Amino acid sequence: MNEPNNNLGYAIFHGLEHNDYLNEIYDALLQNYFLRLFHIETIAPATFETEDALRFADLLSKSVYVEKSEKHRSLAQEIVTLLRTIKPNDEDVEYVMGSVLSCTSNYLGLQHSVPEFLEAGILERLSTTIDKDYLRIPSEKDSYFLSSQKEVYDHMVEDSFFSYSGPTSMGKSFVMRTFIRERIKQEPNSNFAIIVPTKALINEVSKEISDNLGQLLREFDYRIVTSAGAVILQDKNEHRYVFVMTPERLMYQLIGYPDIPIHYLFIDEAQKISDKEGRSAFYYQIVGMLYRNEPHPRIVFASPHIPNPDIYLELVPNAVEGDRTKFVSSYTPVSQEKFLIDLQAHELGYYNSLTEELHIINNFTPDRDFQSFLVELGRGKKNLVYCNAKAKVVDFAREYADSLPILDDPDLIALAEEIREEVHESYFLADTVEKGVAYHVSYLPTSIRLRIEELFRKRDGGIHTIFCTSTLLEGVNLPADNLFITDYKNGSYPMSAVEFRNLIGRVGRIQYSLYGNAFLVCLPDVNIEPTNYVSLLRKEVEPQILSIDTISDKEKEYVRDCLKEGKTKLEKLNGQTNEAFALMRKAANILLRDIMLDRKGRISREFESILSDEDVALIKQQFTGRQNEPDDDINISLDQVSTLVDAIANGLDYPNVNIYGYVGYQPTLDFLEKLCDAFDWETYESGTLGKLKDGKHANLRFYATLLTQWLTGNGIKYMIDQAIGYKRGKNIYIKGESVPFVDGPEHHNKVIEDTLNNVNDIILFRLSNYFMRFSTELKKYKRKDFLANDWYEFVEYGTTNKTCILLQKNGFSPEVATYIQKHEDLYIERTEDGVRVKMAVLQCPRKSVQGEARTVYNNVPELFVTE
Repeated sequence: MNEPNNNLGYAIFHGLEHNDYLNEIYDALLQNYFLRLFHIETIAPATFETEDALRFADLLSKSVYVEKSEKHRSLAQEIVTLLRTIKPNDEDVEYVMGSVLSCTSNYLGLQHSVPEFLEAGILERLSTTIDKDYLRIPSEKDSYFLSSQKEVYDHMVEDSFFSYSGPTSMGKSFVMRTFIRERIKQEPNSNFAIIVPTKALINEVSKEISDNLGQLLREFDYRIVTSAGAVILQDKNEHRYVFVMTPERLMYQLIGYPDIPIHYLFIDEAQKISDKEGRSAFYYQIVGMLYRNEPHPRIVFASPHIPNPDIYLELVPNAVEGDRTKFVSSYTPVSQEKFLIDLQAHELGYYNSLTEELHIINNFTPDRDFQSFLVELGRGKKNLVYCNAKAKVVDFAREYADSLPILDDPDLIALAEEIREEVHESYFLADTVEKGVAYHVSYLPTSIRLRIEELFRKRDGGIHTIFCTSTLLEGVNLPADNLFITDYKNGSYPMSAVEFRNLIGRVGRIQYSLYGNAFLVCLPDVNIEPTNYVSLLRKEVEPQILSIDTISDKEKEYVRDCLKEGKTKLEKLNGQTNEAFALMRKAANILLRDIMLDRKGRISREFESILSDEDVALIKQQFTGRQNEPDDDINISLDQVSTLVDAIANGLDYPNVNIYGYVGYQPTLDFLEKLCDAFDWETYESGTLGKLKDGKHANLRFYATLLTQWLTGNGIKYMIDQAIGYKRGKNIYIKGESVPFVDGPEHHNKVIEDTLNNVNDIILFRLSNYFMRFSTELKKYKRKDFLANDWYEFVEYGTTNKTCILLQKNGFSPEVATYIQKHEDLYIERTEDGVRVKMAVLQCPRKSVQGEARTVYNNVPELFVTE
C-alpha cells in the first residue's frame, strides 16, 4: 500500500537516509571505527559533530515512515553503536543509545548494553512501560520480543497459514520455540513438526527446544522425536510429540506412522523450497500428504531476507480453507559492519551500506598474510572463518593453529582427547582444538560437532575460532563477534544475494552484542576481486520462485509422455544437470501419486497446462490394477519398486549376521550387486553405487568393505584404522594426484576425511535410504511388523548391538550410545522391563555423554532407573 505523501511523517522521514549531512556523518563514523579496529594511527580520524550524529540517531529511531521505518531504526541503532565504540565513556552517547534502543523496542540489547538507562520524562517512561507490557514474552518476567518478533508471534497465534522473512539475526527460530512452548500450555493435545534443512541442525534445534520446554516435557507428556525409527513412536498416540526432522525424515515419518497427526508444521529456512534440485521436492510431498486427511495442520514458513515469502503459501492446496498471510521485516537488532582485507593489492577498506561504496583507506606491507590479520583482529573474540571448500577449511585451521599456544583449558583438553579416542590419534582436529581452534564440516561425528558448537558458545574460554563451510549458511547459530569471508562462492558457484546476506547475518548475536564485523578477504593466488564482494552487497535479493516453476515445458512433456506409456523409468535428457534430473524425477513421482488419488497438489497444478483430461484418464488406466501401485516414497520410482518386489519374491534377503555382529564380505558384496540390479543403480546412482568401470561395479567392492566394518559397531576409529592399514604399500589421491601412501599424519588425515565422508554419504545417506525401502518391502512379503535381521536399522545406527540401537532410538548419538554400551557395567541396568540407563550417566566424566544424557533424561525419563 502506498503511503500518503501529504502528512508530517512523510515530510520528515521520506528520503532521510539519503540526506547528505547524515551520509557525511555516517561515513565519518565508519572510517573512525575502521581506524580503531585496525589500530591505524598514521591516518587522522575524520571529524564530525557528535551532537548532530546523536540528533540524527534520535530522529531515525522515531521514524513513522512505514515504508522505511525499520531501516531507519536499524540505522539509528547502528549510529549509536558506532558512536559508543568510538567514544566509550561519553555520557551523552550512553543516554541516546538507551533512548534509541528503547524507541526501537530492542530491550534485550538495552539490558546488556545500557542496563541503567532511564528515560528523563514521565511520559516516555509510561510509554516504555506500555510498550514492554505489549512485547513481554509469555511466561517470562523481564524478557521482551522485538516488535517484528511480536508481530510474527501474533500471526502464528491467529493465522492458519503464515509465511514470513527477516534478517538472519531477527531470531525467527526463537519465536517458533516460544510459540510451541505456550501452545503446549494452552493446547496440550497438539503435535508439532519442525523441518530443518540438514541433519546437522536436527541436534541443535532439538536441544534448544528441550532446554526451552524444560519440565513441560514431563508435565504434559511430550516427546521430542528426531528419527522415524524412534522407540517412543511405537506407542503411537500415547504421548504428544515435537518432531524435528529433515524433509526426507519427515516424509518417512508420515509414511510409517500415518495415524499420528501433525497439528502445527514449521518449515525453517523455507527458501530451500526454491532450490533447483531434488531435495526441494520433499517439501511439496510433505504438504500434500498432510492435506489428504483431517485434521489439516497449520503451517508456518520462515525464510531469511527474501522479499516475497508468500510464494511458499502456494504449497497449501487451494481448496483448503484458512487465513493466509505474509510478513516481511528488514529491522535487524544487530549491525554488521563490512571491511575489506585485500591480500592481493595489500589494501584495507570499509564498505558504506548507505552509499553502497567501498572506500580503500590504507595499505599494508606485502609480508602480511591472512593469518596475521586473524590473530590481530580475532584476539579475545569469537571468530568464524568461512571457506568455500572442506580442504581449505582444514588447511586454514591448521595454519592458524600452528601459530598459537596450547591452552590450559580443561574443556579443550577433554574434547581433544575424545577426538583422539573416537576418531584417530593423528586427527588434526584434536591438535587444533587444544589451541581453541576447530573446523565445522558436515562429515564430523555428531557428538564431536555438538561439543565444538557448545564450546564456541561459551563466552569465557572454550573454542575461539571456527573454520567452516556452507553448513553455516543453513541455519547453525553460533554467536560470533567476527566473520572472515575468504570466498564469494559456495562450493564452485557464486553465492546468491540471499546466501551472502544469510552468511553475513551470522555475525553478531543479539544475546551478547549490538554489532559484529564481517571481513571480506581477497586471498593471494585466488581469483577474487573486491568487486565480487561489492556486487553481492549491492545486489538486491530477488523475489524467489518455487523450484517446480523451473521445470521446463520440454521436461514436463517428457514426464507426461512417459506416464501415458506406463513408464516411470526416466532417462536424463540432453544437457540436463544432475540436479534438474533429480527434481524432474521426484516431481514425476508426486504427479503420478496425485493423479491416482485425484488430488490437486502444487506439482499437479504445475502440470495442468500440458495434461488433458484424456491424458489423466490414460495414465490412471496404465497404472491401475498393477501388482505394485504408486506410493508416497518419492525417493524410489515405481519401476524400481517392481523389480525390487520381484527380487524379494525370488529369494533376495539380507545376509545373515552372526552372534558377534559379523557379516562376511562376499555375501555383502553379492547382496549389493543384487540390489544394484533391483534398484537400477546404474541409472539412478551412476556416480557412486552404480558406477561402472571396465564393465564392473568397482565402487561396490569398496562399499561392501566399508559396510561390513560399519555393521560391527566398533566405531569410526576402527574403520579408519582398517583403511589406513589397507593403504600401506598403495597409492593415495592427494589434491587429485595419485602418490605413494606415506604412513604419517598428512596421509592419515586424508584417509580419515575420506572415511568420514563415505560413511556420511554412502552409508548413512544412500544405502540407508535404499535399505529402508528394502526392509519395508521385505516386511510386506514376510507379513511381519519387525525383522530380526534388519540391515536398515543396523546401518542407521551403525551397529547390530541391540542395546546400542535402543539408546540411539531414544535420542543418543551413535558415538555416545557406543560409549555407554562399552561401559555397560557403569551405566546400564537390565530390568524386567528391559534395558535402562543408570542415573550415574548424568555425572559421566566425558562431557559429550553427560550433555546428551541430560537432554535424553528430560525427553525420555522412563528410560532411566533411579538407584
